[in-house]
Amino acid sequence: MEYEYIGYTSDRQVVKGRVTADNEKSAGEMLARQGYQILNLKVVTPFLTGTPSFVSSRVGQGEIVMFSRQLALLLESGVGIVQGLELLRVQTTNKGLANMLATVVADLRAGLPFSVALEKHPSAFNRMYCKIIAVGEQTGQLE
Repeated sequence: MEYEYIGYTSDRQVVKGRVTADNEKSAGEMLARQGYQILNLKVVTPFLTGTPSFVSSRVGQGEIVMFSRQLALLLESGVGIVQGLELLRVQTTNKGLANMLATVVADLRAGLPFSVALEKHPSAFNRMYCKIIAVGEQTGQLE
């Protein structure tokens, strides 16, 4: 099977690409041997087969936690916030999260602060989460 991955190297450089392996575990091990820390690994589905049936549109708390960790790593690696959000949007299999991130990116490009863009999605980002982001923006410590 073919897998798409996004990750980073030991010197925090973002890497993405494809790898062929028998299963997801083997793909992850292969990439780890190359020195990559993997943020996202997913099976490449042929265009004609459409979206896999397991793709969800609901955004759960676990997905927000994973999204937050992945975005933090991308920001620490020097990736800009809009580019980081775009990378995560493209990599997610969750339609709801992908649509939400597209809206957040559009709001950022329109000049809204990140915290305000997130506040528009209270079902995924609670008040506390948005306030923490706002403090990070105000202090310049958004990590």
